[in-house]
Amino acid sequence: MLVNLLHSVDSAIPVEVPHYFRDKIKKLALGSWHTVALLSTGEVYWWGTRFTSISTPPIPGGTNEYRTPYPEKIIGSEMGIVEVEAGALHTCALSDKGEVKCWGWNMEGQLGDSEASEINNNPYEANVVLKDIIKISSGGSHNCVIDKNGVVKCWGSNDDGQLGDGTTSKRRVIPVYVQRLPDKVADIAVGGAHSCAVLSNGGVKCWGRLRDGQLGNGEACPFYVPYPMQVYETCE
Repeated sequence: MLVNLLHSVDSAIPVEVPHYFRDKIKKLALGSWHTVALLSTGEVYWWGTRFTSISTPPIPGGTNEYRTPYPEKIIGSEMGIVEVEAGALHTCALSDKGEVKCWGWNMEGQLGDSEASEINNNPYEANVVLKDIIKISSGGSHNCVIDKNGVVKCWGSNDDGQLGDGTTSKRRVIPVYVQRLPDKVADIAVGGAHSCAVLSNGGVKCWGRLRDGQLGNGEACPFYVPYPMQVYETCE
């Protein structure tokens, strides 16, 4: 049974999604207050809460939100979506043409569009300047992608160096290359404020927030590492 909360009250037991979704779900992505579903038809649906104007921090139940407890279609099959990912307050989708669309909250540049407003809830108006992407992963307020050549780029929040460009600049609106990675990366995963890459040789490198040991480098590292380090590699 495919489950999620589709009602206006909390539930401690699984709640079934509407019957018209049965046998059609290809991928689910969960943000802080929203859920996104990619169907086998290439259509994308969402439910939960999205914000229509900026409040810091965002406040669920406020006047600046739009909430739907039932799935609504946000992308049709004509866009050819093959992958969906959700950050805390934004969503990204990858098309069969290797193009990336991101929408939602943009206070940290997580939509990857220098011309986007602070909030853009229309994926048809989204435009991340990337080509030939084969993999995407979204976290709290940042995203990373792999292109067909195994090259990794990231954008969005960078307070803890989670973009891997060797800096802790507050944010990057335009995707930047991750430094100190080998020529080809096999897979990528993004957390709330850190990122990890699976290398072609099976090794793993991580970068970003380290306050809770999430990079796997022991306890001698600083609070953040703004460039990839091999898991088990200790800091100087």
